[in-house]
Amino acid sequence: MNLLQNIYLLRIERSLGFRLHDWQKHYLLTGELNSPNGRATGKTAIYCVKLALSKEEFKLRDLEKFRDEDHGLNYSRWFRNTFLKIRDQLKANGFKVCEIVQ
Repeated sequence: MNLLQNIYLLRIERSLGFRLHDWQKHYLLTGELNSPNGRATGKTAIYCVKLALSKEEFKLRDLEKFRDEDHGLNYSRWFRNTFLKIRDQLKANGFKVCEIVQ
């Protein structure tokens, strides 16, 4: 990992307010997902970061379709809210994030 990549990752960590695991950093830089098994491991958080930093444009009503997993009825809404929170944190800290349209 070079200096610019380290700075980029440090800025993301500062924006989110928590440190990233090595596998999350690897995923952001390469797109290769080598996450631990199970729930509450940080997979959704880092997926939301990657999605927010994409150059895509999303319709607000369609965000739930982009969820990474399905864990029942409330997960879609939880995913949408988590994604929007992460996106807003990154945007507030100067990152260029995806557009959300009505």
